[in-house]
Amino acid sequence: MKLSENIIIDLLPLYFEGEGSKETRALVESYFEENPEFHDTMKNEFEQGILVGFPSELDPEDKMLILKNTKKLLRLRALSLNTALLGTLLPLLYFTFYDFGDKSFQGFSWMWSDIGVYSMLLGLLAWVGYFALRFRMRTSGV
Repeated sequence: MKLSENIIIDLLPLYFEGEGSKETRALVESYFEENPEFHDTMKNEFEQGILVGFPSELDPEDKMLILKNTKKLLRLRALSLNTALLGTLLPLLYFTFYDFGDKSFQGFSWMWSDIGVYSMLLGLLAWVGYFALRFRMRTSGV
């Protein structure tokens, strides 16, 4: 059975990490016996972390730094979501409880009072921040 080079490249992470089955190891080794220069090239690239899709080993300090940054981004995203919800719902709560019992409906003038304007601006800024953080986390692979 003739295997293409791309299939072997897909199996290389399992082979070099020693996680593949015996059959996978035998398949890759038989391909390496047929193509020794390919074996040397792939082994050198794997050791240098050049191959695409191969995880490069990180120092424990780098892993901790990545973990701390991820935690910080998650906390900031949660804070911005809570602030956005509060800033959006606070004017509605203000209208409900402050004007509760007032028989004459005065339209939406409550929204432009001091608390309504500041709360809506805070909510709008927090929503922008939330979606910016969400986009950053999705595109960075966090």
